Amino acid sequence: MSRQRGWLPGRLPMGMRDDAILARFVEMLEQVAEPVQQRIDQLQYLADSSVTPLPLLPWLAAMVGAEDLETLPDVERRRFVRQAGALLQGRGTYAQLEALVAPFSAGGYSISDDGGIYREGRATPCSGNVWVRIEQLQFTSRDNLTTIIREAVPAHCVVWFQVGDEPMEALVR
Repeated sequence: MSRQRGWLPGRLPMGMRDDAILARFVEMLEQVAEPVQQRIDQLQYLADSSVTPLPLLPWLAAMVGAEDLETLPDVERRRFVRQAGALLQGRGTYAQLEALVAPFSAGGYSISDDGGIYREGRATPCSGNVWVRIEQLQFTSRDNLTTIIREAVPAHCVVWFQVGDEPMEALVR
C-alpha cells in the first residue's frame, strides 16, 4: 500500500505546517519513512504461507514445528505449513499426526494408538503407544520424518515407526 505524497507533513499541527524549513525537513523524513512503512504494511502477508516469499517459508515452518521441508514441492510446502499451523491447537491428536505424515507418504500409511475415550470403568489399559506405518517415503528422509513425528506426539508416548518392510523402530525423545 502506498500513501499519498505529503502524508507525513499533513500530520503536523496547523501552526507548524506554515514553517517552510520544518515542512521540508518532515518531507525528507517521509521519503525515508515510506519504504519502512511499506514493509510494515506487508507484515500481515509474510505470515500467510500461501503468499509469503519462498525464502521465508522455512521460518514459518519452524514456527509451527515443521522444519526441513525443502524436499517438498513449493505448493506442497505452502499447504503443509498452512495445515500444520491450523493443527497446533490439536497438537498430539490423530488429525495433526495424519496431516504431518500424509505429504511424505507414497502408497499409503496407517496411524493407530492404544488410547481412547471410554465410559467410566470401561477403559482398556493405555501404555501411550502410537504406531505409524508408511509404505514408502517421498520428498524426505526417514530421519527428517521421525523428527517431525516425535515433535508432534506427546512426550509420554512411545512412537513405533515403520517404513515398508523395515523392522518397526521405537522413537523415544
